Formats: sequence, structure tokens, C-alpha cells
Amino acid sequence: MAKIIAFYNNKGGVARTTTATNVAGVLSLQQKKVLLIDGDPQGHTSLTFGVDADDLQTTLGAYLTSHWTAKQAADYFIKYNFIKY
Repeated sequence: MAKIIAFYNNKGGVARTTTATNVAGVLSLQQKKVLLIDGDPQGHTSLTFGVDADDLQTTLGAYLTSHWTAKQAADYFIKYNFIKY
């Protein structure tokens, strides 16, 4: 059964991105499948994983307003594998 964890707060600077990326990393190291969605226009979650959001070909907003299937959208996913040391 899938579990959904959301980090939400209207105020900026409350460590949402840091918390979300760290929780995703820990879950991944426990062999869990994780989907982390970066809804922040600044793209700091992407930057955490070494991807500059300015270099991406599409945005979350473009996907939400399109009629893409999940398979079509998957071409734009950033796939990252954590390495356990």
C-alpha cells in the first residue's frame, strides 16, 4: 500500500525542501520507492539532486495543464539512485 507524505507551509524559509529531500533519501536507502514532486518554481529540490530547474524542458505547471499520460510525462522525470555507503 502506498503512503503519501506531504510537507506544506505557506511561510517561506521553514525547511520544507530540506525536510522533504532528507526524508526521501532515508526512505530510498530503506529500499522504498519514492516520488518527490518539486512544486516550488525556484526548483530547489531539483537543485539538491544536481539538476538546475532552468535547464529542464518542461514544468509541473505544463504537465498539470496538458493532457499527457503518465507514460508521456515520465520522459521528463529526473531519476536518481541513492548510493548506500
